Amino acid sequence: MAPYGTFTAEEWAMVKAAPMLAANLVMAADPSGPMGMMKEVMAAGKVVADQDKTASANPLVASVTAEWEELAKQAQAEKTSPMDLAKSQMPEMPKFNTVQEMNAWAAENLTSTVNVINAKAGADAAGYKQWVWDAALAAANAGKEGGFLGIGGEVVSASEQAALDQIRGILGL
Repeated sequence: MAPYGTFTAEEWAMVKAAPMLAANLVMAADPSGPMGMMKEVMAAGKVVADQDKTASANPLVASVTAEWEELAKQAQAEKTSPMDLAKSQMPEMPKFNTVQEMNAWAAENLTSTVNVINAKAGADAAGYKQWVWDAALAAANAGKEGGFLGIGGEVVSASEQAALDQIRGILGL
């Protein structure tokens, strides 16, 4: 359950999901094919997973990463997919007809999460929002957009930069 005793189960699910939600906004801004998408997901996931090494400075981030670590151990013990267990812990994502619908949903949920964090996390809010930002930035910098077979292109496209600007605004950074 959530730390601080102040988050509802639904709020806590969104707090745990926010880094990947922000990364999804970046990835949807300029889809880069299956390999590029895998690089972006892995880069954002690495930020989330590695944060527990420095999270002692932010108890909120430490609580989130501890829960994800426990979930990974549970998946290993049950010999099941960590993704399947993670889905059971996350808010249900509706089906979308367009990328724009998905982006609107993600931005709305990220905004709601930031509002909850601002209201309930106190001094831990700033570090948490920086952590979410770091995940989005890692996704944006994970691979080149455009070009051909890795030649040419740019690390962060104009569309991805627009998504990063939107995320920075939502996070209030």
